[in-house]
Amino acid sequence: YRNAGREVIAVLSEFSNIVERASIDEAYIDLTDVVHERMKSIGHIAASQLSNTFVVGFGPDNNDEDARKAGVMEWLGQVYSDTDTSLMENTEDFQELAIAGVIVEEIRAAVLSKTQFHCSAGIAHNKVK
Repeated sequence: YRNAGREVIAVLSEFSNIVERASIDEAYIDLTDVVHERMKSIGHIAASQLSNTFVVGFGPDNNDEDARKAGVMEWLGQVYSDTDTSLMENTEDFQELAIAGVIVEEIRAAVLSKTQFHCSAGIAHNKVK
């Protein structure tokens, strides 16, 4: 189990220099610099780029794929809206979360490809939230 954890940490370290191991099967990754670098070149994020992502508060938390997609699309619509900013006071912060979502999709795919392990991931502005 420890060796498997090391394998996963090695993959995570390919995406960020700041990887904090929290336990034998949990880690925190600081993607701030990676996200800021991507923001320079990425426009709007499409729902198809978040094919395994659930957004808390947007759609039910179950295995209904259509509801998951609709929730992601609704959230992205608000994140990139030029007119409706009522739910998102600081849209740049949420755009950063959308980009982080894409990066996490890439991380999870890399972990699966390189280790054959499935993993889950959560995204927040910081470890406290």
